[in-house]
Amino acid sequence: MREMPQCIDWCDGPACRLRSGDLGLPAGNRAEGVACLGRCETPVAGQRQGRALVLVNGRIEPWTPPSLPRQPAVPVLLRDAGFADQPIDAVARRRGAYAATDKLTANAARELVAHVVRPTWAGPGAFAARVLEERDPHLVHEGHAVAERAGARVDAVNAARLVRAAQLGVDWLDRHATLLCAISGDVLRPGLYELADGATIADALAAAGGVVDGMRVSTASSVLADGAATQDLAAPAPVALVAYHAGRARVC
Repeated sequence: MREMPQCIDWCDGPACRLRSGDLGLPAGNRAEGVACLGRCETPVAGQRQGRALVLVNGRIEPWTPPSLPRQPAVPVLLRDAGFADQPIDAVARRRGAYAATDKLTANAARELVAHVVRPTWAGPGAFAARVLEERDPHLVHEGHAVAERAGARVDAVNAARLVRAAQLGVDWLDRHATLLCAISGDVLRPGLYELADGATIADALAAAGGVVDGMRVSTASSVLADGAATQDLAAPAPVALVAYHAGRARVC
C-alpha cells in the first residue's frame, strides 16, 4: 500500500475504524479526533481541504455518493431523494419545494415543531443528515425555514419531517410514520433506510441484506445502536446502527 498523505483527515467513526483495520491504514496517517464524516457506507472515508475522499484497497480515490439502496417500504422522508436532478432549485420547486412554507404562519410553524420534532442522536446520525443534505437539499433548507419561523433550530432529519408535515398534514404524517436508520459495518448493503415506525434492529439488518462474514451471511454478534453496544435485535431500530459479524472484534 502506498504511503498516505499526512494532510488527509480520516474518519474516526466506528464503521470506518473497522474497515481501516481491514485495509491496514497506519494509525499515524489517520488524524486523531476527526468526528464521523457521515459517509458510513464507504470503505473508509476521509477528506482533504474539504474534498471528500475514500480509501479502497489501499488507494485514495475521490468519493462519489452511491445510489440510495432499495427501500423496504414506500419512503416518506426519502421520497424525492433518489432523483439526480433534485438539487436543482427549479426542478425541486416543480416537485413542490417551498410551496407549503410560503403559506405557513409563525403560529402554524410552532405547532408543527411541537408535534413532529423528535430527539436525534448526534454521533453517526450525521450519516442520515449528510444523505438528505446531498440528495434533497431543498427539503432540508425548507425545513430549516419552517423551524426558523417558529424560533427553533432542528437537524436535517427533523427538517425533512417538518416539510412533510406542512405538505401533507400532521395527521397524515402520523398515519404514515417512518424513521430513518443509517446502517453500516458488516452488512451486505450499508446505507440509509427508511423503516416503518416501530421497526426493530432485526428489521433494519434485514433491510440491509443481513450481516456478512466473508461470503457468508451470519448473525450479528453485537451492534452499536446510537453508540451503545447491544445484542438485543428486538430493540427499536436506532438512528445509527453499526453491525459486527460473529468473528469481528467490536470497535467502540
